[in-house]
Amino acid sequence: MLPEWIYTAPHFETTENILSKIENIEFSENTRSNIFEEKEADLQLRLIANLGYSLIDQNKWGDVKTVLEKTGKTEPRERNTLFQLIQYAIEQCLELNDNNRANEYLSILTNHFTKEESKPIDKIYIADLVYKVTQNIDETFSWINSIEQPLNIDKHRMDFDGSLDPFIPIIKLNKLLNLCGKGITITSAIPSAVKGSDEEVLVEFGRMLCITTQILADGILKNQAFGSVTKRALPILRFYYKDVSHRNIYWYKLTQAKGKYFDFLISAVSQNGKESLEEFGDFLFNEFSVNPKYWSTSDQRKIIKSLINNGFNSNKAKTQLKNLESSMLENRDIDGRVTECVAHSKVHLNLREFEISEKWLKQAILESIGVGYRKDYQFSTWIEWLRKINLQDPSQATERIKWFLSHLNHIKETTEGRAYWNSSEELLDVSYEYNLNDGLEQTIWQLENDLVDFKDSITLFIKHFVNRIKSDDEFRSIVQLYNGLYMLLAESANTSLLKAILNKGHEILQEIFLEKYLPAIITAIKIKSYEENRYYLLFEIETFCSGNGIRIDDYYSDFKVPEKTRKDYSSSSSNSLTLKDNHKSIDESEVLKRVENFDDFKKIVEEEDQGNSYFNWSNVIGKIASTLTSMQINEVANIVRIGSRQSDFYAKLSEVAFENGHSELAESLANKSLELSSSSGWVKFYDGGTRINSFNALRKVNPALASAKAFEVFAHDISSGNYPSLYIEHLDYIVPLLTENYVEEEIWVEIFGYLQRLMSNSKPAVNLPLLQSMEKPISETLVDYLLYLSKNPVSLIREESILLLAKYINQNNDYALAQLLNGRMNDYTSMDVIMTLRELNSSRIKEIKPIIQNVALSKDYLLRENAKQILNELGEDIPVAKNIDLPSVYSLHLPKPQTLELNKEIDPYYPNVDITNPRDLIQPFESLVRVLSKESGIDESNLIYRVYSIMKEIGSKEEWTIEYEKKLRNHLEEVSLKYSYPRPRVIVARRAIMYVTNELIDSGTIDEEKLRDVFISQDYSVSHFKEIEKPDFIQTIKERDFGGVGNDWLDKIDESKRLNESLLNYNESFKIIAEYNLVKNLDWGSPSEEYMYQIAVNENLNKNKNYIFGSVFHQLSCDYHSISTGGHFIIVIRDHWFDRFDIKSNWIAINPTLARCLEWVPETNKLFAWKNSKGELMAESIYWSNGNAQMTPRKDAEVGEGWFVVVSENAYQQINSIEQNLFLQKKLVRTKYEDSTLMTREIFNIDKIYV
Repeated sequence: MLPEWIYTAPHFETTENILSKIENIEFSENTRSNIFEEKEADLQLRLIANLGYSLIDQNKWGDVKTVLEKTGKTEPRERNTLFQLIQYAIEQCLELNDNNRANEYLSILTNHFTKEESKPIDKIYIADLVYKVTQNIDETFSWINSIEQPLNIDKHRMDFDGSLDPFIPIIKLNKLLNLCGKGITITSAIPSAVKGSDEEVLVEFGRMLCITTQILADGILKNQAFGSVTKRALPILRFYYKDVSHRNIYWYKLTQAKGKYFDFLISAVSQNGKESLEEFGDFLFNEFSVNPKYWSTSDQRKIIKSLINNGFNSNKAKTQLKNLESSMLENRDIDGRVTECVAHSKVHLNLREFEISEKWLKQAILESIGVGYRKDYQFSTWIEWLRKINLQDPSQATERIKWFLSHLNHIKETTEGRAYWNSSEELLDVSYEYNLNDGLEQTIWQLENDLVDFKDSITLFIKHFVNRIKSDDEFRSIVQLYNGLYMLLAESANTSLLKAILNKGHEILQEIFLEKYLPAIITAIKIKSYEENRYYLLFEIETFCSGNGIRIDDYYSDFKVPEKTRKDYSSSSSNSLTLKDNHKSIDESEVLKRVENFDDFKKIVEEEDQGNSYFNWSNVIGKIASTLTSMQINEVANIVRIGSRQSDFYAKLSEVAFENGHSELAESLANKSLELSSSSGWVKFYDGGTRINSFNALRKVNPALASAKAFEVFAHDISSGNYPSLYIEHLDYIVPLLTENYVEEEIWVEIFGYLQRLMSNSKPAVNLPLLQSMEKPISETLVDYLLYLSKNPVSLIREESILLLAKYINQNNDYALAQLLNGRMNDYTSMDVIMTLRELNSSRIKEIKPIIQNVALSKDYLLRENAKQILNELGEDIPVAKNIDLPSVYSLHLPKPQTLELNKEIDPYYPNVDITNPRDLIQPFESLVRVLSKESGIDESNLIYRVYSIMKEIGSKEEWTIEYEKKLRNHLEEVSLKYSYPRPRVIVARRAIMYVTNELIDSGTIDEEKLRDVFISQDYSVSHFKEIEKPDFIQTIKERDFGGVGNDWLDKIDESKRLNESLLNYNESFKIIAEYNLVKNLDWGSPSEEYMYQIAVNENLNKNKNYIFGSVFHQLSCDYHSISTGGHFIIVIRDHWFDRFDIKSNWIAINPTLARCLEWVPETNKLFAWKNSKGELMAESIYWSNGNAQMTPRKDAEVGEGWFVVVSENAYQQINSIEQNLFLQKKLVRTKYEDSTLMTREIFNIDKIYV
């Protein structure tokens, strides 16, 4: 206030009077100890500066000199103030074209600040003023010729305000040097930073400013020698065309300075003449069009404004402003839209287009009506009212839901975070509650339109399916979905969903549930769930069992709830009681155990430390409510209680008194509760809703009094409160308290009218789902859901849904079978389901013979081969394909397709594929084409062109482009599915090659027997491998409590404990002779560790290969026991080019050749196992899994998977008997992404094993 008064005072006070007041300022004792530690002299100096600025602005030059004379000349702060005042005075004189006075003040400045005494920064500013006032180059240079280059960028002054202040000294110095003909190179002015450091981008920014000073100086000097200014400015203009890590500490601050950066550039260009400015402006407008992602509408408008201010053609500027209007309000919240409208209005005001300016001001007012910024949750509140009115009047439920749905995208655009996600999830919840089939239809619509989180949608489906379950079959089918796909995707511990499943299973199945389903759920949690969720999920199971008197050990012998891993959860219960005795805290469950009667209750109430306890007594009081007498209620009520939490205590006692027939006491307690309630108690998340609870208690006793008093108190609170808008979220609790005649339907009419006004700026969607509210068995809706999921591009989702469809068919789900028979699945999905049924040894395969027989004539080689294999196993005749003549393209002389450019820049996410180049398109299957060429004798070029031709027939070229893939990836990320998927181009390329293969076979050109082992692309057995939870001996990566690793983790690879391990034992009687695993931490950078070890017959190890094991390449798992290609290795790994890239598919096992040499025989009940002639297990492979290995950062947990091979003591001795020299070979690889670059370290270790 005081500085503002000083600035204003010269309008009505004399300067002498003001100075007198400043000089007489004294601090009181309290003020003297203020937190800013400002002394009287410091404040006086600050006020004198404000007075000086005011007088300069008013051109009261005589008084300005008086102020300068009063300003101290010795202390650093005084000299700084004096410098700034004189500098400001000179700038003001130049603005007024008063050069004589400017010279006068320049003399004053140089008298007080000489070259000998001035700091380098001061010299730069003085030199700048000398040039502006005198244009004397020699005098200007004399001030700066002794300043050493380079100047340091003042990084500490960099802020988020968008200014160029930290760079001003560098800008001024380099401008002056250029004006004086002493310019230096930008690399001399701004030296390079350490490669890879954050400072690199700061250096480049500084250099761009230096180039701008060169352009500015050339313009001032009218120097035309360097040609087109636009060409010179190109690197400056495109500085922001960068992909800089979000962790760079400077980049965001530099982006905030974008407006000032271009202001400076445009000002510099304008000095080179109107023609240069026009050319540069036109070029900028073209950049806006060609590279729109780098130019927000706000950026463009600021640049247009700057161009106008520097003399650019106003008609061109107006046209460009008009172009912004179609997109400037898109994807913005209310604040963003209002800001855009106001900014647009101001630019038109500068152009003196008053009507257009007024139009956009009015538009700003219109845009201000609606759902606000990111934390405006009111749409979710109104969805809760939608749920209520649908229950009251279901006849219009569908139309109401569709109205809300039509505006959901608007909510997404105008809010952020949970405000939108809550609305999306809750609206879907309402639809599922009304009709399961409608919920599914809406789920699909919301997913297709990027309007729901995939995980939320599957959670809601399971929740509402469970609510409707009536049979064992229905329960089994949903548990399979929960234990599989849901468990792999869930990133939060939804204990309420698990609780609903447990309760429903126990309710309808009793002992069957405990024996059959409970162990399966526990196992799924321990193997597939997100690691950080396991404590909460298993604790929920433990609570369920104890609450139902179930001994969990009877059904799962080694059940154990793990220790909590998150420190941010202090208790599983948020309701804890603090006792006076050492401030001990106990949770509600313990309090409930201690309270069996009134005496227990009174005792523990008296022990509460009320000053530090916020315990809610409602459940405790409720436990003994029926036994309490009025005298006992009075007695405990008279114990002195303080605090708003105690309001709920009396409200609950009031309810108990009323229910026990003590109305007068109940009213007295309700009023006491009201006295202790707070004005914020209308909002439940503030203090639990004390106003609401107390008035509810009073309403039970005296409804008329309660309503009248509630209305009075509410009116007072809402008029005097700071955040009355929050009451909207609790209207359903508040309104019934304000009137005795509460009719929900009447309230809804008002609410809906408000909603229509609220959404007046929303453009409702028109392509809404039908929501026909069909009544069909819930198991059929589940199958429909899986059919939809089977089309999902994410491999994990597609594979899990196909696996479930096969299981349902195998479990006699006739509707699922009918969908297969009726063609609701395409040939590829159908065959995947059929092959999965084959793996399940399902008898229902016989019922789908017509489908299999049709596929046996498919144009696709792999489909045909799989179908023929099944028909052969069923003993059925195999349809014979017709002989064909090869199309002429096979025999034409064709030019070779363009060779793939090996030196072109490769984007790991979006490889640059030329969709008009057949060879480019068939990657990565060129090797298959070479096989076909070798076997058929047909030139590769002809085969590639034929593949290309078929690709165009069976696929869509639009889906092969980078643009389509970016759109697809963006869609998946919008629905929170950050998972890998096969590229559409790759899928079509493989299928086209399979078409060509069949043409060659059907024409008799090649022999199909030579192709099957090479061309097979799926090993269906892998999905059915038994899994165990992560063993204790597997390593953990994280080095900190909340996960992640240190910066030196990669370099500390030699400190891994696993490198020093000897041969491990397993289950006492077995030894682990090989291991292959991958553990990934979900912190930023995905630090990962791949570990291999094996016993080997020699110490030689090829360190250039990916694996240390012997290799069996591209062999089906079912053929393992007959493989004979493992080489002289004890352990082999199955390497391959199947359509699966996880470690589960790259299994390791004992070399089958070795096993047969030892006269072992296959043990088919275990994985890759062998037994001796006595039936004793000799060797087996075991697969473990820990969560979803495809999960992406950033999360606080680890995932992983792996194999290990165990042999019995007897087996180990037998191996050692034929291979006397055994070695333990180990390989450890650590990887981590650092700024999008994968960094790798690896280490090997070989030790001789002494028996």
